[in-house]
Amino acid sequence: MSNYIKEVNKQKSLDKNEYNRVQEYVKNERAKIDIDLSEQKKAQSNLTKTLNHYNQKVFSYNNLSREINTLVNQIETMTRSVKKINGRTFGLEETTLKTIYKDGKMTQEKSVKTNMDKIEIYSFDSLSQLKVVIAHEILHLVGIPHIEESGALMNPLLQKSQIERLYLTKDDIENFRSNF
Repeated sequence: MSNYIKEVNKQKSLDKNEYNRVQEYVKNERAKIDIDLSEQKKAQSNLTKTLNHYNQKVFSYNNLSREINTLVNQIETMTRSVKKINGRTFGLEETTLKTIYKDGKMTQEKSVKTNMDKIEIYSFDSLSQLKVVIAHEILHLVGIPHIEESGALMNPLLQKSQIERLYLTKDDIENFRSNF
């Protein structure tokens, strides 16, 4: 457009037909520019919509990632507190309340009797570990409860020292004496 206009401007006077042609040319060029501008605005609008759509997806994915990370942290926390169960003893526990009068006062004595009659072994990694699990569960069968002493056979957690060498600790023997 600018080359044509420059050439026309070099001429000092234009006749009416030439003037009308220039006006028509400018009108046509403006119409083309308006069409191009309209198409560019539509393209920009479509790009903006697409960008907004992708931004929404990114936002959603980021939220999902945060939720997943939170769940992973919760699972890791729960996993740290879960004890691996290698075996279990089943049976009945019978609680008896006995009312007695002592020094003119009424008191109640509670006694708990367990009658275990079934052992289930869930997992073991070696024959030594199986022996420890079976010994532990057999002691439950005869009514011996857990104790929290480290290294004891009746500790609820499988002890490495017990796997290496199966034995009753002093605490296990005292537990056995007081409960059998």
